Amino acid sequence: GHTISSTQLKFIDSLPSHNFQAVLKSYDELEVYGNDSSDKRALDAIYSIEAFIHSPDEDNTIKQWSNALADQGLVIIVDDFLTIGVDKDAEDVQLFSKSWMANMLQTTSSLAEIAGKHNLELVLDRDLGSEYQINKLNYRNQLPDMSPTKKKSHQGWLGSKMRQRLMINGKLTYRLVVFQKHGGAKSPSTNKAIATNYAAFKEDSNSKCTAVQTISKNKQPLKMEPIVSEHITGKSNDGGGKM
Repeated sequence: GHTISSTQLKFIDSLPSHNFQAVLKSYDELEVYGNDSSDKRALDAIYSIEAFIHSPDEDNTIKQWSNALADQGLVIIVDDFLTIGVDKDAEDVQLFSKSWMANMLQTTSSLAEIAGKHNLELVLDRDLGSEYQINKLNYRNQLPDMSPTKKKSHQGWLGSKMRQRLMINGKLTYRLVVFQKHGGAKSPSTNKAIATNYAAFKEDSNSKCTAVQTISKNKQPLKMEPIVSEHITGKSNDGGGKM
């Protein structure tokens, strides 16, 4: 994986033995994969969870990802997207963009158009916000209180509130999108294997989420400890102290 956070890299390196590697690099720097002069083969899949929205140039990022993919490889993105018809230059959208550092203001349709220029086809588009009732569960279907206080006036606080506002107003959606590469280097992992995994992925998309409890008749539900939100300073490796 690639991260631009030295603190995150330090945390990953401190984990127990694991079968993955993280490097301190931008996710735009993938030239070594699939390059004839490199010993690193082309990738079968690239995924980005809530990171792509911060790309300073989504066209270049998509291009770099596509170049690093093997034929039939997948790009999987979980992130915020504008709703079709929303004006990206509207005052509230721009305030969200600046405070959340959300440089990528695209709908899935406009991103698919960009991806198409780089041999990537949109093959899956799921509205996770509706599927998992994010507005209800995260925001109680309510607009945020935007009144600043001494401890709640910073950029991150404003960004989170503007995100909530746009989500409730239906201007922003939280989605899972998958693009597939057509053409490019052949991977040692056969195309048949990729196709099989992708078919299974699509089948799972229609099944129940295993993280959601389901119980049979006369069975007791699991006891779940409530998650308590706390504001912390963010000034240390462990997140800092309480504010």
